[in-house]
Amino acid sequence: MAAIAAEGLRRLPLWAIAPLLGALVVLPAAVFPWIPVPELISADSAKSTLNLARDGFRQLFIELRALLKRREVLLTLLLFTAPTGSFALTNQLGGVAQDFHASPAFVGRMGGAVLSLAGAAACLLLPLLARWIKSLPLYLLIGTVGSLFTLALLLLPRTPATFAVAFLGENVVQALSFTAAVAICFAAIGRNNPLAATQFSLLTSATVIPILYMGVLDGRVYGGHGLARMYLIDGSLSLAACALMAAILWLFARRPAANPS
Repeated sequence: MAAIAAEGLRRLPLWAIAPLLGALVVLPAAVFPWIPVPELISADSAKSTLNLARDGFRQLFIELRALLKRREVLLTLLLFTAPTGSFALTNQLGGVAQDFHASPAFVGRMGGAVLSLAGAAACLLLPLLARWIKSLPLYLLIGTVGSLFTLALLLLPRTPATFAVAFLGENVVQALSFTAAVAICFAAIGRNNPLAATQFSLLTSATVIPILYMGVLDGRVYGGHGLARMYLIDGSLSLAACALMAAILWLFARRPAANPS
């Protein structure tokens, strides 16, 4: 998708490529009408469908209310909504490639096969790291190393080679971070949890929140102060968030969990 977007924006007018990219994103959802739903097999009316949807949403809100009373769920939500492992710069670097004198074609190639291989390799690397470090401290360690990597980019010259290093490095640590986040979700859910699906969806969706607000912040900093300040703000905030969350989790780990009523 990154390669198609880059090449499409270079070769096609915006009015043509924008709907095409939107259609490609939505296309997988086209299979939904053909997925069988057992509850609807014998339903012949729209009323049955509406009742099913209403009951489903009612059950969803009941489950969410129950989940938000659990300490481990709240702590995990706080961990994921903080900018500890979002690495929003992965979404910003392609737009500032001109600062590195990188051509659009070069950016497209970096966002294509090379980036896919780097992300896959990072995901496969996580189980090896998890043999020595548990998922929660590993997540914070990845966030810390990634933040230091972002700050280290301040020392490198602004060349296409530096762009390649920054682009690949940020995406590798983001892939590692998201894979560790999924492991944390499974650990928090545990076994035989009747709310497993709702809890997994709630926690994984929280990982998108810092990408949104850090993306806005990075863009505003870059627009007002340039690339170096964007590196500095992004890396410093992520590093501070990792340190703060490590302290919070350490304090709560020392407190015994409250007995359920």
